[in-house]
Amino acid sequence: MSESTDTLQPAFRAYRDLSEYNSDGICLIDRDGNIVEANRKCEAISGYAKAELLGKHCTELLLSPDAQSANAWFASGLHGAILHSTGLRLKTKAGKQVPVVYSRVPVIVDEQVIALCVIIKDMSRPHETEQQLARSQQWLESTQRIAHLGCWEFDPVNLRSMWSEELFRIYGIEHKGSGYVDLATVIRYIHPEDQERFIASAQALAEGKPYDVDFRIIRPDGDVRVIHSKRQLFVDDHGETKFIGTAQDITEHKRTEELLLRSERLSAVGQLAAGVAHEIRNPLTVLKGFLKLLPVAEERKPYIEIMENELIHIEKVIEDLLALGKPQPQTFAKVNVVQVVQEVMALLKIQAVSKCIDAELNVEPSAETALVEGDAFELKQAFIHLVKNAIEAAPNAGKVAVHIQLEGDDAMRIDVIDNGTGLSEETVRKLGTPFYTTKEDATGLGLLVSQQIISMHRGQLKIASLVGTGTTVSVILPRLKGARKS
Repeated sequence: MSESTDTLQPAFRAYRDLSEYNSDGICLIDRDGNIVEANRKCEAISGYAKAELLGKHCTELLLSPDAQSANAWFASGLHGAILHSTGLRLKTKAGKQVPVVYSRVPVIVDEQVIALCVIIKDMSRPHETEQQLARSQQWLESTQRIAHLGCWEFDPVNLRSMWSEELFRIYGIEHKGSGYVDLATVIRYIHPEDQERFIASAQALAEGKPYDVDFRIIRPDGDVRVIHSKRQLFVDDHGETKFIGTAQDITEHKRTEELLLRSERLSAVGQLAAGVAHEIRNPLTVLKGFLKLLPVAEERKPYIEIMENELIHIEKVIEDLLALGKPQPQTFAKVNVVQVVQEVMALLKIQAVSKCIDAELNVEPSAETALVEGDAFELKQAFIHLVKNAIEAAPNAGKVAVHIQLEGDDAMRIDVIDNGTGLSEETVRKLGTPFYTTKEDATGLGLLVSQQIISMHRGQLKIASLVGTGTTVSVILPRLKGARKS
């Protein structure tokens, strides 16, 4: 999907002061390969005006076979790889060939590569000075420092990496000598809890699998930083296989995420507390009023019955809250969901019969022996609530159906269907909100508890409803492949 020029402009403006008067050509290429920004030097090298360059695909400026190999280096850039001093031949507007050396740096925003920044050096001019080369390198290092993005190249034969200047800065290590860092030193800085995962990712990369991983490092001063690393295999011009990658310090981004999550949790707790206060205050008001009436009432029985019902309501709120806050089970076992649902249908049979409801269970033969990993009691609690809701929603002499079938290669689906009055889209969106309910004697916490149980089993709960037709609640659970009912 192409990034718009408007989206990429802020990223380019971050480097504008460094790039506009740079002695090297600097251009910004979006994820589709189109040029979306270029400095004055790009105009001079290519012979095109800036307005002509913008929107042009980068391969249009390359001679064959350079244009044919461009897709490979472009794709590696989108994975976050940085390239230094690679030769190409540009085709100018006048049709001339210009040998250039380019470096390529990914522009990363919110952990995503949104564009490639390409630095082009015209090698056709013999008076190119060492000072200009140093200035270009300084610009590259500045862009990496702005993005907190370091790069590295790992030699699997000698088990050592070449680090960029910014990577040393990210790790808080002084850059000495050649810039090579051996693997043992790298692992020593990895947080002990993340070392096993880091090594596993390196092994996956050795098998030819690109890897994208977050891990923590501990700097020499004790500061813990969170690093996002992207890596891939690379074959150089000599046919030697090496690993290349980037490492970005995302500590502040992670801290911001945690603060937002904490804020959302506090907001949710506040809403829950307000709902609890409302649900309990109302019956308490009734109880206080009737306690004042009892001493002077001639007939006390009706008042006592109402008070008992209000106490039952308070008890129900407390039970649902306890169920919502109950710790998750620590161990799972193999569970036959069909058997669990059969027990639920048997338990609720009397309630269905009392409303003359036809409650049926349909199970696909292939799903009869399918197992999931979970807690049978918790799953039973969730399905009791869902089937009970369907029975209550269906009209007298209505129908409730439960269908169980396999879903794809690794999941199973349980649909609970009623032919009740159905719900509006707005009502469906609100379901699962604490104390929001369409029933007079409910707290709205039952569905929330069911959602929590299904989520705990790595499943999904979906609700589809049509006013005047009915409601379908679908539960999708991951199943154990190849498992048979014991």
